Amino acid sequence: MRIFDQVNWSPADDLFDIRDMVVPRGDYAAMKRMASRMIDDVEFRNRIAAYCHEYIHRTRGNPERAVHQFEDIIARVLKEAADGDVAKDELEAEVRDLAGRRNVPVSVGRAARWLKRAMRYGERVLDRVT
Repeated sequence: MRIFDQVNWSPADDLFDIRDMVVPRGDYAAMKRMASRMIDDVEFRNRIAAYCHEYIHRTRGNPERAVHQFEDIIARVLKEAADGDVAKDELEAEVRDLAGRRNVPVSVGRAARWLKRAMRYGERVLDRVT
């Protein structure tokens, strides 16, 4: 049995499946060789770049599709607001309750920041469209 060590891992194992680029932990000579190969070997670099591009699209989604989904949500929300179809239910009461607190839960604050950023982005998208 191996004792868990929080620092004995590589993000490459979790994020990317690129065995050609992973070098053993602490092997600085291998890391230097890999960096030199990435700089000098254009064919290797292009092959790794193409694989990374394909892997990210396959495993993390398609950015174009994500932007279209986001735009659809923004358009729907704006249409509902213009038509007066904004839902009046217990969720609004919960939002009012949370807004009245001095210490908002971290998850709510984080979601609010992301929503604020998304609305700013949506506003810029709509400015470009109009």
